[in-house]
Amino acid sequence: MTSKAPASLFRELRKRSLEFWKRNLGGCLAAVALSFWPQAALAVPRTGCHAELKLVTLGTGGGPLLDAKRARASNLVATKSGVLLVDAGEGSAQRLTEAGYSIADIDAIFLTHLHIDHIADLATFITGRWAMQVPGILTIYGPVGTDEVVRGILQASAPTVLASSGLGTDLSLIGQSVHVVEIISTPGSVAVSVADVAGLSVSVIENTHFDYAFDQSPRPISFSYRMDGCDSSIAFTGDTGPSQAVVKFVTGVDILVGEVIEPAVIIEKMKGMSGYSPKAIAALSGRLTQNHLSSAALGELSYQAHAGRLVVSHIVPSDLDDQHLDEMSSEIRSIYFGPVSMANDLDVFPPSELTRPIPPEQ
Repeated sequence: MTSKAPASLFRELRKRSLEFWKRNLGGCLAAVALSFWPQAALAVPRTGCHAELKLVTLGTGGGPLLDAKRARASNLVATKSGVLLVDAGEGSAQRLTEAGYSIADIDAIFLTHLHIDHIADLATFITGRWAMQVPGILTIYGPVGTDEVVRGILQASAPTVLASSGLGTDLSLIGQSVHVVEIISTPGSVAVSVADVAGLSVSVIENTHFDYAFDQSPRPISFSYRMDGCDSSIAFTGDTGPSQAVVKFVTGVDILVGEVIEPAVIIEKMKGMSGYSPKAIAALSGRLTQNHLSSAALGELSYQAHAGRLVVSHIVPSDLDDQHLDEMSSEIRSIYFGPVSMANDLDVFPPSELTRPIPPEQ
């Protein structure tokens, strides 16, 4: 009979090994020593293309409690060929303008799932394009249910359309400016190719954010996204629990944008809210670690996936102080040895930071 050592033991072993090499051999040889771990750099030669992929973290918060520091979940991906959004949570439209972009610049929006902290500003993007008379069509990709959300936004916009002088009062005009693509997924580890837009090949896989509702009908769905260009790649975990399917899906990506939560702090906040019974708090407590990523879980996912670098976003609670953020970052770094950024709203990751170096020719 054989037994497996706990994952925490391997994490501690990796951490102590890194400390040993740094202490005894210096930084350069420490990097060499790390190449013996599975986290070794995966530099891939790139030739004949420069997509110039850039990431802007528009909204790095998450959950229903708003705060002044962080908008809700949203990320902007720009290339030489176009501009995409991944999620459109509260405050993301305002952050878009602060980042120097316009609603008219957005070619497509990709929704990971339909929780309000990921879709609340959709109405602004849809009605804003109509009010600005932006030519062309905004395509919105998302799970089943996205079309219902967009139709609801269009219907709710009827009074606005009626009251808009000079733009016409036909509600169908605003509907003609948006197109919805609902992604049909297969539960498990099957990735789905979604689109080729802005010079990126976009694919999705269903994650474990809603695995507690597997028997529910209709069943809510949550996606992780991956975008591959000719010289760089980026992936978004979206809201998810630990998932080997997601690990496989994002393996080798140049930059991984991952969610993180602090379960203990969330539970304490809930205890102070009169609307949550002890039974409801106990039920949600289990889901927080099953259907989201803790610092340790995000570090492990990034480590197993050999991600080139990690950008931590969808930080919940969004009002965590610097000490908490430092502790979360330290826990991630004890497992994953690549570059880690605890993102803030409007952080910019330019092309030079999103493309792995091309190894010298032998």
